[in-house]
Amino acid sequence: MKHNIDINKYECISFDIFDTLIKRVVPDPHDVFSLMQQYCNKRKIPLPDDFKNKRLMAERTVNTQSRRPSTIQEIYDYFCANYGGDARKLEAIEKWIELNVCKPNPDIVAIFYECIQKDKKVYIISDMYLDAVFLEKMLENCGISGYDKLFVSCEYRVTKTTVKLFEVVLDDVKGTPSKWLHIGDNPKGDISSPKKLGINTYQIEQKKSCKYLVKAEVNDWLDFVMMNRCADIVGESMRENESMGAKVLGPLLTGFSKWMATQLKSLGIHKVFFLSRDGFTMKRAFEAIYSGEFETAYIYASRRSWTVPAIWMEPEYEDILKNVSMFPQTSVYSFLMRIGILPEKCKKEIRLSGLDVNTVIDKTLLPKSKEFKALYSLVKDKVIINSKEEYKALTEYLKSEGVEGKVAIVDIGYNGTMQKALQIILSSMGIRNEIHGFYMGLNPKSKLIMNHEINAYSFLYGPNHKNKYQDNINAFISVFESIFLAQHGSTYRFKMGDGIVEAEFYEYEYVAQKERYVDEIQIITSFQHGALKYVEYVSEMVRNELLVINNHLAINNLLCMGLRPEKVGVGLFSDFRMFDTRVSHIAHPDPLIRYLLNPKKFKKDFSASTWKIAFLYRLLRIPLPYEQIYYTLKRIAKT
Repeated sequence: MKHNIDINKYECISFDIFDTLIKRVVPDPHDVFSLMQQYCNKRKIPLPDDFKNKRLMAERTVNTQSRRPSTIQEIYDYFCANYGGDARKLEAIEKWIELNVCKPNPDIVAIFYECIQKDKKVYIISDMYLDAVFLEKMLENCGISGYDKLFVSCEYRVTKTTVKLFEVVLDDVKGTPSKWLHIGDNPKGDISSPKKLGINTYQIEQKKSCKYLVKAEVNDWLDFVMMNRCADIVGESMRENESMGAKVLGPLLTGFSKWMATQLKSLGIHKVFFLSRDGFTMKRAFEAIYSGEFETAYIYASRRSWTVPAIWMEPEYEDILKNVSMFPQTSVYSFLMRIGILPEKCKKEIRLSGLDVNTVIDKTLLPKSKEFKALYSLVKDKVIINSKEEYKALTEYLKSEGVEGKVAIVDIGYNGTMQKALQIILSSMGIRNEIHGFYMGLNPKSKLIMNHEINAYSFLYGPNHKNKYQDNINAFISVFESIFLAQHGSTYRFKMGDGIVEAEFYEYEYVAQKERYVDEIQIITSFQHGALKYVEYVSEMVRNELLVINNHLAINNLLCMGLRPEKVGVGLFSDFRMFDTRVSHIAHPDPLIRYLLNPKKFKKDFSASTWKIAFLYRLLRIPLPYEQIYYTLKRIAKT
């Protein structure tokens, strides 16, 4: 939020602290006491029942009895005398939590430093029971220093609200009211009170917190509101793309990182490999929270580059179908590419098997397809020769990266075929290995997982989850996959050259730019940048378990963008290109009139869209329950 404040005509500038220079990430200051209760309960620190209300009652009582602003020491002395507990310990816990939940307000801090650069007299004035020494520490923790003096109500025994604290400041610094500007948020304490003394004022307007409510299992409301308040604060000074990334992807990366770190520690795993390309942003987020706690690396990988080198060890047709992931609708072209063979070099074999390179079959029919079995038998020798060549290069690459022992691999998901291929290859090399895979989501029906062939864990959905997140995400799957992409092409294979192993890549699909296309690279980069800024912003609270983002909270804002589209999210991703037999877009409908004249074209375009909810949103352009419409159409299509 930009503030139009002309500081040049003033000699002195004073700032309020809370909701001005600093923002708490809790929606209400009293929520600090709820966090105290959670903190103490987890660590079995004795607290009386109904701690929050008793803490508030103690503060009011001490203020009333003394007829002046109280200090935190006085509050806890009274509290513990009447309700029990260790006064100094509880005081220390409250201060520690305040340090965690108080963050700089970037726009006002920028004005603060502009004042210092222009040699203004800068003062900080606060109605607060926390002592000046602690508030100085809090300000420094938020990167705020260089002011001339700090005035706190509890130490001067008067408040801003009664005007008297401003009188103390004026008398202390010999200031001139007409040349003074006070900046704050409270209508009475920061605006009407100083005006009575002739001090100029500027009121900070508080931006309303955005709520992203979907059909998520939000059990802990405070965590949910804190999560989104952090997104609002960090996103205020960002461009639209970055701000959306902070709100949507930031919580997901944060929750996943915390969940994974907990699992790694319980399993005693220290070395973590993030697989390209989806693991790139996941790695950066994880390191932002747990820098130095784990040994991390980013390694090149893809289903094709890891599964093809393992084929020669289990080369039968049935093994291929078990270990190599195929598309739901598998063409002859994609089948051959997945097993490492270029279709243009198999024209004879394709013809002899009675197939065409563009022939498509449902994946579930592959086991009984005589034609595909015949094709495989004709190319089997070529497949094995190529597999062995790629195996040699891949094994050298894995050795160079130190992939051995008890390690974790991290990817977006889906069936675990890459993890299984890695286990087979490492075992064939005689390398001791215990691979644990951590994924955003796993196919609940994956045979590798159901048969306990791999150790795999999922954050959002999978065999051990009972929710609809897989179905929800499938409604905008192309967007979900795009927001994780690293800015390089997918790994094609590994090859040896002059004794050195190197990775070959497919061309990055979004490199070729033309005027009619949106700049996908710039959008993804800025979206991820905003998400990582969010992760950095909340990292300390997450490490200290003051903010807990479980899988339901982590996915909430992304589901909101995907299922209940708004202008910003739809505008960012709808025109992203999809690459199949032709270039199309994720959700780019023609004008409605064309579809009214040609319903078959609507059916074709709607079926091809991978974000059908956004397709309808852009087509109709009126407020409608698009999520319900989508699922209704889906049920009709199934029946």
